[in-house]
Amino acid sequence: MLIQPLITSASNGNWMNFMTWSPFGVPIPGDIVIINHAVVLDTSFAYSVGSITVNASGSLIQNSPVRDIMLNGVNASFL
Repeated sequence: MLIQPLITSASNGNWMNFMTWSPFGVPIPGDIVIINHAVVLDTSFAYSVGSITVNASGSLIQNSPVRDIMLNGVNASFL
């Protein structure tokens, strides 16, 4: 069984900034991502497994109208 990494926002910031996340690093498709801060989506990507959860204390806002998060697969979720 493959264990999916749990990545949680640690501060407000850009998705691609490793300092936004705990543990340090940039979430990639397949990770379980929990957003508790204001995170700016400064990239596009596709998820086929893993999940992204934006809690009430957090937000996920794109910095360009052409940013996308694509979910493709029964094991991908955006909550």
